[in-house]
Amino acid sequence: MKVDKDAAKKYAKALLELAQAEKYIDKVEDDLLKVIQTISNHLELKDTLKNKALEINKKKAILEDIFTGEISDLSLYYIILLISQGKNDLLPDLLKEYKKLAAEIRGKTVAEVITVVPLPKNRQNLLAERLKEIFGKDVLIKNRVDSTILGGIQVKVEGKLIDASIRNQLEDLREKMIAGGED
Repeated sequence: MKVDKDAAKKYAKALLELAQAEKYIDKVEDDLLKVIQTISNHLELKDTLKNKALEINKKKAILEDIFTGEISDLSLYYIILLISQGKNDLLPDLLKEYKKLAAEIRGKTVAEVITVVPLPKNRQNLLAERLKEIFGKDVLIKNRVDSTILGGIQVKVEGKLIDASIRNQLEDLREKMIAGGED
């Protein structure tokens, strides 16, 4: 099923406005992560919540049993709203968009850092400091592992791509070789 990124952004914005009014921005972010991890780690729960034949009240009761007292009421009822509308697949993108919007409110920006292996925390901190110098605000590093870049690093921040990947360097070399052969 294709996830609608615009819908995720709209839901994230609405949730952030509610969280901001309640002064729960950080709590809701933590809650979303907890819910997503719980659902992802329990295939039976994931399948149950996706089951269109199961009544909404039963799904609501399941979510309340699992998460009451574990997450804020705001987060719980927002998750129930999404799931009752059949929007389970939006949750990961909702969290991603929520984090971006929350970072903006905090005067920060989010950088997606793509590497072949997980970037150690000390390297993430060094990169965050360097990016802060460039962008003029604190940068939260979100490291994603992707073996297709072959090595090096890609950084996506504020609509810009800094591509120092081996794959990109090989593509540049290939283009130069092709262009050199055309003389």
